[in-house]
Amino acid sequence: MQSPLDIISKLREKKQELEAIKREVSALESELYIATKDDINNAYKEKGNAYGVVHVGELIVNIPKKVTWDQKRLAELYKGISLSNENPSDYIKVTYDVSETKYNAWPEAIRSTFDEARTVEPGKVTIKVGDE
Repeated sequence: MQSPLDIISKLREKKQELEAIKREVSALESELYIATKDDINNAYKEKGNAYGVVHVGELIVNIPKKVTWDQKRLAELYKGISLSNENPSDYIKVTYDVSETKYNAWPEAIRSTFDEARTVEPGKVTIKVGDE
């Protein structure tokens, strides 16, 4: 069985190797994109959509669509739908969230009223060596 110091040493070495490989892969992906950019752009033009998956030779290219919504405008629209006697939930999903920093700064009386709506679960464990 290896000592913790041996494991830490091997872990540092492998992480350095991994970072070097990630840099190499990223550089090769960039180089490949530059070499095939025209073909990729043509594939998306043929598709008639700037997002999603296209095939260019052996390559499978995916440009995911990232949609963001103006929260203030959505709140106005939600209110307008409500005023027109329609159910805004049929059109808009509302999510509530509380900043953990703000929650911790609240007086106990306010915090306790929110406690029943709060669930705390452990996140992903990470282990780092001191100088990482």
